[in-house]
Amino acid sequence: MRLKYIFIFLFLIILRINSQWIVQPTGVTEILRSVYFVNPSTGTAVGTGSKIIKTTNGGLNWVNQPNSISPILFGVHFINANTGFVAADERIGKTTDGGNNWFFQTFPYTLVSVTFADSLTGYVCGGGGVILKTTNSGENWILTATNFTNAIWDISFINANTGLAAGGGSIILKTTNGGENWAQYPTGGTDNLFSVFMLNQNTGYTGADGGFLYKSTNGGENWTSLNSNALYRITDIKFCNQNTGTFVTLGGIVKRTTNAGLNWIEQSSGTTNDLYSLQFFGTDTGYAAGASGTIIKTTTGGFPPPAVPNLTAPPNNAQNVSLTPLMKWDTAANSQSYQLQVSTDSSFGTTVFDTTGILNIQHTIRTGLLNNNIVYYWRVRGFNNVGFGGWSSTWKFKTVVAIPLAPMLLLPVNGAINIPLSPYFDWDSTSPAAYYRLQISFDSSFVTAEPDINGITNSNLQLTAVLRNNALYYWRVSTTNAAGTGPWSLPNKFSTVITIPPPPLLVIPINNAQNVSLTPLLDWRDDISVINYQLQVSTDSLFTSPVVDNSTINVSQYTIPNNTLNNNTKYYWHVRTTNSLGTGNWSETWNFKTILSVPAAPVLIDPFNGAGNIPLNPLLNWDDNPNSTYRVQLCLDSGFTNLIINNGGLNISQYQVQGGSLTNNTTYYWRVNATNTAGTGPWSEIWHFTTIVSAPVAPPILLAPPNGATGVNTSPTLDWTDVFGAENYNILLSVDSSFSTNLIDTTSILSQFLIPDGKLSPLTKYYWKVRAQNVGGISPWSDIWNFTTGNAIGIHQISGRIPLEFKLYNNYPNPFNPVTKIRFDLPHTDIVKIFIYNLLGQFIGEILNEELSPGEYAVSWNGSSYASGVYIYRIVTSRNIDTKKMVLVK
Repeated sequence: MRLKYIFIFLFLIILRINSQWIVQPTGVTEILRSVYFVNPSTGTAVGTGSKIIKTTNGGLNWVNQPNSISPILFGVHFINANTGFVAADERIGKTTDGGNNWFFQTFPYTLVSVTFADSLTGYVCGGGGVILKTTNSGENWILTATNFTNAIWDISFINANTGLAAGGGSIILKTTNGGENWAQYPTGGTDNLFSVFMLNQNTGYTGADGGFLYKSTNGGENWTSLNSNALYRITDIKFCNQNTGTFVTLGGIVKRTTNAGLNWIEQSSGTTNDLYSLQFFGTDTGYAAGASGTIIKTTTGGFPPPAVPNLTAPPNNAQNVSLTPLMKWDTAANSQSYQLQVSTDSSFGTTVFDTTGILNIQHTIRTGLLNNNIVYYWRVRGFNNVGFGGWSSTWKFKTVVAIPLAPMLLLPVNGAINIPLSPYFDWDSTSPAAYYRLQISFDSSFVTAEPDINGITNSNLQLTAVLRNNALYYWRVSTTNAAGTGPWSLPNKFSTVITIPPPPLLVIPINNAQNVSLTPLLDWRDDISVINYQLQVSTDSLFTSPVVDNSTINVSQYTIPNNTLNNNTKYYWHVRTTNSLGTGNWSETWNFKTILSVPAAPVLIDPFNGAGNIPLNPLLNWDDNPNSTYRVQLCLDSGFTNLIINNGGLNISQYQVQGGSLTNNTTYYWRVNATNTAGTGPWSEIWHFTTIVSAPVAPPILLAPPNGATGVNTSPTLDWTDVFGAENYNILLSVDSSFSTNLIDTTSILSQFLIPDGKLSPLTKYYWKVRAQNVGGISPWSDIWNFTTGNAIGIHQISGRIPLEFKLYNNYPNPFNPVTKIRFDLPHTDIVKIFIYNLLGQFIGEILNEELSPGEYAVSWNGSSYASGVYIYRIVTSRNIDTKKMVLVK
């Protein structure tokens, strides 16, 4: 049995530790229907079995108060420490001595809730829609006209006139005139309302069976359902301010909102007994009463205080901590943020860092707050709605020592000469120092250090390595401790003992270097005693035929001039020194290989720029570039946007364009670049050429003389149609249609040809044909036409007088046999044609077709080949046409 009580005791302790609400030891088991505190310490709870209990120490102890009148007490309200009221079924009780004595008035109503708006004005509600009012501190009570018949379970007033009442059927009653009139407003639900709280003129809340919760923002006239996530009857609800409120339900549920009812967080009540009544002082201290004598209390607003954090880093007693350390701790339960303090004393009388509102479980101390080599104490505590939790344990750490200063160099003194090859070095010590680093170099920038000695624990060193004679050296020292490595000292310099020059130390190009420039800088170590250096560069390691042999160099470097070295060639080089004591030995022989340069732009050769009449499969040709491949591009535009040919990887410096790639009479642009292992060179110049025109396609069409013409003069003009693309025409004329022998085989750039005098004979049949030609080829032959010459004897100028007008005369003689003369006057230079026709209009022949100057002319016609009859002769010039008749009589 004793073990059982120990277990129960331990369980209660654990429950109290983990609960957000703490169960108070009331010592009673009756149902406590209502609780009311006049201040955080003094309160009264009432319930069934005539139970009235009181506490004056914040609920730690409860004392029974006498009541022998009413068996069930539903509501309690105190207006000060002495004066209070209870709603007791059909009675209203009043005390004026803090509950020691109670005086009851009896009413014919079931009364369940009581509230006072001030010390005089109070209201009691109950079954049947009853609301009683007093205006003299409970001496008299009058019934208000609610016009409501359902039970009213709770009532809340913000002043003597304005209040809300919660009733059955999910109806809210409201008065604004001290209860003289009550308006009814539905919440939109169907369950009975058991609790109501009016926060201010506009905002109110009411709770119902089934966990239904409603809110009004216009004084109770309209209500919106809130998501309470509660399952049981909401028996009471209170708000501390506009955002913070709490409600209780059957089953021991307590929920709180901090955002005006949008969200509700369930709290650990410490009980499963039904809860009926709730009261808060401020946001933190509150009480709730319920079944089985239950009273629970919170001093944290129902939320647990923050747990104590556990520190994690820097570890306690840590050394060499950064001046901007990252302070870390474990998550402290129930903490919303954290406060971190850092101080140089463990009591934190003063702090070097103190900040709140840290949202993470780590924080970096900003630069400038902590000092080197100092012990600091630090601690952390959590914060939430309840306030600050307890401080963590106090840890300490020591910051890192300061980064050391640059040492001061002592020996050898700056500028010392004739220093032995294993000198003694000394510098002042810097504190604190873990070790030193000494560098000795030929150059003041210490690109290379020879030697470079680290980890020296003393502030001096006897060098065991051997330096070079005739050399200028620079030296410097740095210090390292736990904070890091300090800056280098300012460098000092010294020179070693002068002797006959040792072999120089070559520097660049490094031995076996590849892809070296054709004008490289050769560099070697200085000799401070130098008069001159001799440099040799050769393609063979024996230097039998050096390409450079210069003995007048007085500095320890030399740039090889242009056009001395070749591409992609291996060279050897060495140097020696001469001083006043003599000439030293040659250095080591080093070698390097020159770069294979990016190839230059090729030089185009053929077809030459601007060339025309290029065949459709030209050979593109350009100059050679050794060790290169080529890319050729050919395009219709000089911007090479639409490539016709883009061929790379060509091993020879020419390219044969394939047939079918190009078209006639078109201008093309082309260019070439070269590529080797060094890269791709620039493009050549852009050249262009024009391809050959296409051969004429159609044959000429013959026009005159008409095919089969007779009487044609012996110097006629042959005429045919122009052919597109023709550069000239080939004319053949023969006395046979097979053209086995040609009387005329000539060319003409015009589409006509005047047969010279003396070529043709009278009264002879001739055959002729024509074809067009250009550089692209020849067209087919035209059809073969023929004509027969007439017997025109000829034309002669009668007079050199220039006629005033054109005139055709009658022939003479007329009639004639067989010859007649036709005379005409020509006032202007013109081509004159005379045609002979028979009386039917059939063409007989052309007896004249030539250009004549102004004058008087006569032309003879021999009609011996024609029958007797009437003939018509017709003269045609560019300006005149005339016709006359003549008669041939045989």
